[in-house]
Amino acid sequence: MGELLAVVVWDGPLDPGSLVGDRLLADRREPPCLFAPEDSPLPAVLSRPAPDARVVVGLPRPLADAGRSAAHARTALDLVRAGTLPDAPVTWCAHHLTALLHAEADDLTAVIRADALAALAGLPARRRERLTATLRAWVRLHGRIEDVAESLRVHPQTVRYRMNEIQDLFAGDPTSGDRRLRLLIALRAPDPG
Repeated sequence: MGELLAVVVWDGPLDPGSLVGDRLLADRREPPCLFAPEDSPLPAVLSRPAPDARVVVGLPRPLADAGRSAAHARTALDLVRAGTLPDAPVTWCAHHLTALLHAEADDLTAVIRADALAALAGLPARRRERLTATLRAWVRLHGRIEDVAESLRVHPQTVRYRMNEIQDLFAGDPTSGDRRLRLLIALRAPDPG
């Protein structure tokens, strides 16, 4: 076996016997999973899964950390079932790290979101939503006023006005230094309500 392996879990009509070769180990408990060395023929096998099966490939991890690969794969399968991730025949955890981070660190993400957006918390809902959308576009589009205005379908002067208001509420630029990372996490996290 290679130094790293990925745990594969699935949902639906997939016979693990059809995937198990001399390089793969199967565990048929629920949900069933395979332990596949990184250098196994797994990608070729997964390119043709059963039509109604959902297959999720965990992150490659050292053998001693196979449990983490399995946990990531199970979380991703739950996200596919819930409609948070696209319902594709094969989902690779490595392509959905942000979604996994939010799902697996839900409590901490909620704390970061509340802290990073605290300056907007006391505003009326409609105003808070407008300013949050402006801030999200501002961060995503690197502060390019014309692009932010176009994405929000407002006049560039409206973006300037809102960003001045945001800077007043945050007592400075909320996108500078360490605040930027917390803000990025907060703006990508699902709104609790």
